[in-house]
Amino acid sequence: MNTRSHNSYTASKASAKASAKAFTKMSKQVMDMPAEQLCPCGGGQSCIVDRRWVGDWVHEDNVFRNAGLPLRKNCYTKFTKIQTDCLGEYLYNNNKMKLS
Repeated sequence: MNTRSHNSYTASKASAKASAKAFTKMSKQVMDMPAEQLCPCGGGQSCIVDRRWVGDWVHEDNVFRNAGLPLRKNCYTKFTKIQTDCLGEYLYNNNKMKLS
């Protein structure tokens, strides 16, 4: 390896290390969530509160936001009739496109 490419490699390696540290500092962990914000379901991989806290994608949030509907507060919050209809319509249309 010549000196120029070695220096370039070292610089990019240092840059990647710095950005990884910055990401680690910025990322949230579920165990850092304040007690008053915990979900009554107990949390876990499919918990919408935990997923929102760590910045993970929540499918129902996408559907509801696109329809201009309010989001559920936690996993135990019942869907409204409008939310249920919206999810049903989304799933029906999505499956219809796949079957075509």
